Amino acid sequence: MGLDIYRPDGSVDPEKLTATASVTVAELGSALGFRSVSDIPPDRPRELLEIITLAAPWAGSAPQAFTWYRSQAIPSFGDRAAELLKDGRSEALKQHLKRIGQGGYA
Repeated sequence: MGLDIYRPDGSVDPEKLTATASVTVAELGSALGFRSVSDIPPDRPRELLEIITLAAPWAGSAPQAFTWYRSQAIPSFGDRAAELLKDGRSEALKQHLKRIGQGGYA
């Protein structure tokens, strides 16, 4: 995922993120817990991009990582990955994904 996904101010452009993850704007808003992309706080797309970037190497691609994010239950957290981000627990999820990326167990 290249730098073209960022705006000049350094924030993630949600519409470019949707193209990278091969999802609609509505799906992105829903995945982040918002009805409209305009309601999404600026930090959420960046957090989602970080999560997708961490999951993509073993998920196969950015779209597959997004699918994993929306559907995968993580037993040690008791939630789906998407619920962790919505609940403000993205750091815990990112640490979990880093462990997986280093060959650790889920």
